[in-house]
This record gives sequence, structure tokens and C-alpha cells, in this order.
Amino acid sequence: MEAIVASLIGLLTAMSAWGLLQEKAWAEEAVHAARGQGAGTVGVAARTAVRRLDLAVAQSVERMPATARRRAVACRDLLASRLPDWWGAPPYASIAVCAAACGLAVALLGGSWAGFAAGCIGFVAVLGVESAREEKRSAEKIEKELPEAFRALSISLGSGHSLARAMRYVGSHADGVIKVEFMRVGMLIDCGTSATVALDELLARMPTHGMDMVALALKVSKRTGAPLSGLLAEAACWAGDRIELRRTLDVKTAQARMSAHIVSAMPVAMMLFLLSFSADFRAGAATLSGALCIGVAVALNAVAVAVITRIMRLEL
Repeated sequence: MEAIVASLIGLLTAMSAWGLLQEKAWAEEAVHAARGQGAGTVGVAARTAVRRLDLAVAQSVERMPATARRRAVACRDLLASRLPDWWGAPPYASIAVCAAACGLAVALLGGSWAGFAAGCIGFVAVLGVESAREEKRSAEKIEKELPEAFRALSISLGSGHSLARAMRYVGSHADGVIKVEFMRVGMLIDCGTSATVALDELLARMPTHGMDMVALALKVSKRTGAPLSGLLAEAACWAGDRIELRRTLDVKTAQARMSAHIVSAMPVAMMLFLLSFSADFRAGAATLSGALCIGVAVALNAVAVAVITRIMRLEL
């Protein structure tokens, strides 16, 4: 019961801290007052250490594989957007500091330094999951806006506009990422960049379904002068149909996906909970047989997650 009460207190503390982070200016006056008093030698040394830590982590991220590097950058951007303006710490160092703070809180609540590792891992895991969800929402938003962008591009090219001017026309009537990317393509072409290179860069920045076909058609039309109004209109209809099909599939598979997530996350959460708040479990895990059992369990859970993910993957 004491362990459950301690975990609930820790959960409430984490929720309160997250709520405070959402308020961008809740301590702005206090920070400005502290800065007005001047920074001592200790403050300069601390900032230097934080910058060195951020540089070391950034260099390590650059050496990661492409998928891991993209995930690390997504986590960095997500945390940077959640932190208040007065924070001021470098992005990767902020992840390390927040993870260490969560680990220390769990260690103090659980009365064991094993909770420090559990808290750090838990913070990084939550940040990774949230960044993946944010990336998925951004991709879905782009896909929803693509049909209208393709229609506008078809109308503009059918009116006799050049590719650069058509791209700027679409960008001026769009929002968000599509506005920025289409305007960038139009300006690159106006500045002398070849249409092929500009469209390849657009496709690299927006690897969404349907964009590859449209980019290829635009490159062919740029070289041959073939009309694209009909093809772009069909691409817009196809993208709209794909969105409706994805919505239907999401509704049909929502319960199965939720069950898979709960079943796969429950063993890991239970193990972290016991490592943080149960002295008997920590004593058993410290033995060779206990460590082997935990390692086998983690490996089997990872295999199960991979199999479930493979089975539920739907390519449209």
C-alpha cells in the first residue's frame, strides 16, 4: 500500500510539473530578477557544462542511424516546444536534465537508486511515444491538405502559369507545412535551381503518399510540356479516397491496436514499478538468475511487439 501511495504521489507530481511547463511565462519575472543580480562563477561554469553536454549528445546523435537520428531530433523538437521561454538551456541538455530530474524524483519516492534508472528510462520512453504521435498527427494533417493543394496546382497549371508561379500560387492559398514547402520550391526555381532538383528536395522533405507520383509528373511535364491538369485532378481524387480508406481502417482496428499497446506495455510498466518500489524484487533482480529472467522476459516482449506491429501494419 505504501508503494502504491508513493507512486500516486509521484504521478501527481509529474502531472503538476507538466502542467507548469505548459505555462510559458509563469516564472518570467522571477527569472529576469535573478538575471538582473548578475551571474557568478558557479553560474558560468554550470552553463558551460550544460553546453558541453549538449554538444556531446548532438555529436552522438549525428553518428546514429537515420531512423534513430530522426527520432532523437523529433524528441528534441517536442521538448523544446513544451519548455517555457525562460528555460534557455540547449535542447539535448534539456532532455538529459529533465530525465535526471524524473529519475531523482522516482529514486527519492522509492527509496532506492534503482528508481533513478527507471525514472530516466520512463521519461525518455514517454517523450519518444509523444514525439511519434506528434509526427503522425503532422503527417496526417499534410495528407488531408494534399488533395486541395493538387487541385489548386492543376487549376494554376491549366491556366498557363509556369511551374514556379503555380507553386507559389498553391503556397499562398495553403497553410502550415504545405505553404512553406511549395513557396520554397517556387522561390528555388526562380533563383535558378533546376525544377528537378527542387522537386527532389520537396519529395525528400515531404515523403507522403501521392507526392512522389506528382513530383515525377511535374518533372516530365517540365521537360516535355505535356499538360497535367487531368493527372493532378486524378491525384487529388486518389488522395481523398486514400484518406477516407485510412479513416475506415482506423475505426475498424482501433480496439485491436489499443489492446496490443496495453498488453505490450503492461509487463514493462510493472517491472519498472517493482524495481522502483519493491526491495524484494530488486534483491531478486540483483542475482544472476533474476537478471537472466528479466532479460529473457524483455527479449520475449520485444519480439511480441515486433510481431504485433508487423501483423497490424497496413500499407495503402
